[in-house]
Amino acid sequence: MQASRPAHGSRGADRGPAAARPAAAARRPRRRRAAGPVAALQEPSPQPAPAPPALNLPDGRQPWWNVLKQLSRPAAYFSDVLKGRDAAVGQFGVFHDTAFIGSPALARELLGSEERSGINVGWGPALVQLVGERSVSMVADPEEHARQRALLMPFFSPDVVAAKMPAIQATARRYLAEWVSSPAPFSAYDGMKRFTFDVLVNQVLELSLDDAEVTEMSRTFQAWARGFLPPAVDVPFTPFGQGMAARNKIRDKILSLLAAGRLPPDGLVARLQSHFGGDTEAIIDNIINVQFAGHDTSSSSLTSMLGALAANPRVLARLADEQAAVVAAHGEALTPAAVAAAPYAAAVVRETLRMRLIVPGVMRKAEKDVQLAGGLSIPKGCPVLVAFSAIADREPAWEADRGEFRPERFLTGGSGGSGGPEALAPQPAGFNPFGIGTRYCLGSHLALAEMGAMVAELGRLAGSHALEVEQPGRWEEFPILRPDNGLPTRFVAKPPGAAGRAPERELLSAQA
Repeated sequence: MQASRPAHGSRGADRGPAAARPAAAARRPRRRRAAGPVAALQEPSPQPAPAPPALNLPDGRQPWWNVLKQLSRPAAYFSDVLKGRDAAVGQFGVFHDTAFIGSPALARELLGSEERSGINVGWGPALVQLVGERSVSMVADPEEHARQRALLMPFFSPDVVAAKMPAIQATARRYLAEWVSSPAPFSAYDGMKRFTFDVLVNQVLELSLDDAEVTEMSRTFQAWARGFLPPAVDVPFTPFGQGMAARNKIRDKILSLLAAGRLPPDGLVARLQSHFGGDTEAIIDNIINVQFAGHDTSSSSLTSMLGALAANPRVLARLADEQAAVVAAHGEALTPAAVAAAPYAAAVVRETLRMRLIVPGVMRKAEKDVQLAGGLSIPKGCPVLVAFSAIADREPAWEADRGEFRPERFLTGGSGGSGGPEALAPQPAGFNPFGIGTRYCLGSHLALAEMGAMVAELGRLAGSHALEVEQPGRWEEFPILRPDNGLPTRFVAKPPGAAGRAPERELLSAQA
């Protein structure tokens, strides 16, 4: 505290220098007391607030020009940041410091129970606008997320998906028949998008769309998905603006379907209506979320699988042999017994998911200070990126032949190398194509069924038709994995003497 001074105009102000000296003398002891222990006790100096925990991770920050790689080659960028380490700090988005996770153990620690570990969804505002803030993938409240998952889970359970396999197989055969009869190469990427979208809207959502509606809505969804590209500015000439315009078209279509009242009373949409009541926007958000998650990633995987089969004739020939044996023993239908009798087909699906991971990482945010094994820490509010692609790159089981398309790696016994009957091997820790933990992909069983039906039918078709594919110059990775040329494909009938079996008649009858 300072000694009080007399105000202007007071008597003390007019006493002159003689009167001023005692006042100055009175001030000197005050200064001495301020330095003494008693004054120090009476007037403690303020202590600085404790510093928040630092982002105590190895530094993996990149030069600004390499940070831009996250838009074109995110998986490679994640590896640049992590450099084979369990975790590191790097830049993501607009150069924000972010905790990158590259260890399966740390990924499971964080994602196994997100509420317990102290993290939550951390998607950017553009993605939230495109998908919908009330959707199951975007909603941040843990309790509401759990309620919505419980609401949707029954429609994607293994038993329900298995019951839909006859319809999924019939849809796969119908599309293959269309492609076989095409005189010109078709875009496999566009074709697979229509196939998975058809399955999703007609078998899962039960919207009863005809072929023209499926084609139109699938194209609208492709325009919507391009909205993930920067900049996130909602004007007509940006990808984001066009994506939001496409979202409005999708919204209008959903509203018309809801108003028509033709949806089954016990279906997924009816369940959403019961849960959200009159909150139409929340219902629309979740339908868009299911449509996106239920077909976009699956179609990319199917396109990748088709390209891999064309590039690896040995794999396609072995797949054809296995399917011929399955048909001989179980008939044409993909019953549970027929699916179980085709471990190589399942291994082809897994190897496709390993070779080209569709989702290289997921974003989260620390809701509290997070302590990790090894003395590592992430402060509250810090973005967290779990880099599944980097985790897969470190998987030791694949070290020797990581770049080869070899489905046998997912088998045990027989060609798997351990003797005994051939069967699917346990999945290694680095294989997480559908995520981990609380927000594990709801549609994983549906995706595996779609890929399983298509790979089986491709194996059966290989006996009578050669698969010709124009491989892409590169696979674009953002906003989703896709070939830069659309993967032009055609099926060419083999000479009569070269055909092992002739499924074309059955395929064409499936189209009728």
